[in-house]
Amino acid sequence: MLLATYMARRPGFISDPVIDTARNQIIYAHCVAPNRVFGPQGPANPYRIRSHAEDRKGAAVQSLLPKGELLTSIEFNCERREIVLHQAVSVGNIEEDKACRTKLAAEVKDDINKRFSEKNKK
Repeated sequence: MLLATYMARRPGFISDPVIDTARNQIIYAHCVAPNRVFGPQGPANPYRIRSHAEDRKGAAVQSLLPKGELLTSIEFNCERREIVLHQAVSVGNIEEDKACRTKLAAEVKDDINKRFSEKNKK
């Protein structure tokens, strides 16, 4: 995350992605998220302080992330010695009590099913 933050000059957002092949979307979810997604000098985005989703204890930030933004995801797979990149455009926050507090849906710029084809698996 630090590498991406230094390169983009914006904070990263670690997530537990959920793949929705029917909508060609990825839902990026986590209970920790930035509230200044355009960098420290940029505008603050709205947020809510809620309980942690998994145990309903303590506090977690639900960051309401902006729509219409191009996102780039980076996955480092050390075992396979590869880096996987993909891009998507944010389409909205998911307001559902299940799973992590911050959930951002994004439409993948390519066909998401290509990620799961047999020829792409090693």
